[in-house]
Formats: sequence, structure tokens, C-alpha cells
Amino acid sequence: VLLPSNIEGLSMVMLETMSKGLPLLASKVGGAKDYIIDNENGFLIEKGNVEQIINHLSKIPLSFEHYKRISVNSKRTYLDNFSPNAVTKLFYEYLN
Repeated sequence: VLLPSNIEGLSMVMLETMSKGLPLLASKVGGAKDYIIDNENGFLIEKGNVEQIINHLSKIPLSFEHYKRISVNSKRTYLDNFSPNAVTKLFYEYLN
């Protein structure tokens, strides 16, 4: 999923993408720069850099194993930080 935003908070598109275990290609803004680790659980680009977008998109079909690893890590990031269980746990810890 491509999310080339110039300004973004904690994007629902980012969270939905990660919840499905899909790789995300996003600009280094808002929540993406806080939760996406480039080449680990997604891909980060400098905002407005079309050449980086083309470069990343052209590499995705070249390595299924790399895509699979990014997808697994993307889902793990969602589960650890944004799933209902993770949010409930954080809320409970906050209340205590």
C-alpha cells in the first residue's frame, strides 16, 4: 500500500494496512515515521520523493521472501501496538 502523504497523524490507512499484514510504503511523516522501520516492517520515503517511490515499488516483486518478512513484521507491529488486546493492556496499565 502506498501512502505518500505530506502531512499525516496516526493514519488509519497505515493501521488497516498493518492489521492485514501488508507492506506499507509511506512518507516519513506523522505516525509512519514513529512506527515504520524502513526495510523491516515497511518502507519509508522522503516526502515528495517520486524517485524513491518508483525504486521501492520496482523492488517488491523481485523478492518474495523479503516481501513475506516485511508482511509478517508489519502484522506484528500492529498486534503489538494497536490491536484491541494491546490497547486494552495499555489502558489497564495506565489506570493502575
